[in-house]
Amino acid sequence: MTGTKIKIVARWASLVPGAALAGWLVWVALQAFARVSLWAMNLDSESVAGRAYVETLSGLLTGLVFLYVGVKIAPARRQRVAYGLGGMGLLAAGFVLFPALARADYWAAWNVACAIVGAAVVAAAIGADDAPTRAAPDAAAPASLEPAKANRQSR
Repeated sequence: MTGTKIKIVARWASLVPGAALAGWLVWVALQAFARVSLWAMNLDSESVAGRAYVETLSGLLTGLVFLYVGVKIAPARRQRVAYGLGGMGLLAAGFVLFPALARADYWAAWNVACAIVGAAVVAAAIGADDAPTRAAPDAAAPASLEPAKANRQSR
């Protein structure tokens, strides 16, 4: 096995763990950052507005980073990877959402909903970037190609 193939296999093998680790690290960092920023402004992080700020910010960016990092780790097929990781994220969200709702922890449910929205934004952006672009069928050829075409026909 060549070095390039080993790198490709390692990137595919580290895709899900790397994306999950990045998402978790961002969630932990943003939970701390949001609470410190609220403390610095003399606001209560346990008030409704403070909790909404913390959970919305950390949830959106967790889903966004999870999908973005996973797509960047993937060596190929980035659009399919984005949709696959999005599906895996939805599945994981369902597993996390059920106990949160069973315990009536609606802030955790809100955090999960925000993570789903963050992941969906990245998946949609990647899908739009990878969409094939086609010229209209009646579009004229660029003017720079016309003289070359005429020169070939005159030879």
